Amino acid sequence: MLKLGMEGPYGFNAGEINLSVRQKSPGNYALGYIDKSGKFIVKYIGRADVKIREVLHQKYLELGSKYSYFKYSAVSMAKTAFDKECKNYHEFGARGVLDNKVHPQSPSSRDWKCSHCPSEEKR
Repeated sequence: MLKLGMEGPYGFNAGEINLSVRQKSPGNYALGYIDKSGKFIVKYIGRADVKIREVLHQKYLELGSKYSYFKYSAVSMAKTAFDKECKNYHEFGARGVLDNKVHPQSPSSRDWKCSHCPSEEKR
């Protein structure tokens, strides 16, 4: 069984983000819904290179009506968040299953590669 390695799920709204996410660090998140059996269904994977709480608030303003729950994890470095985002993206279905339109991108100031893509497809 696949695991995100994240806390939650929490209701995807400003109040829950404020109560649940205290860290001011990079991190990862997953957006989705709870199915009839009570399982969190991942539909969107993302990351924050600086402050996970701020990015979740931005995503809520952008996508709040589409998703009802989120999970998150905080990390100490942006590279760790990038690697985890790539791992989760590939494990949970990539394009076609997830609502993400594109593969995770490294920050413009970095040339990080996805270690989960076949070598000819590395980003």
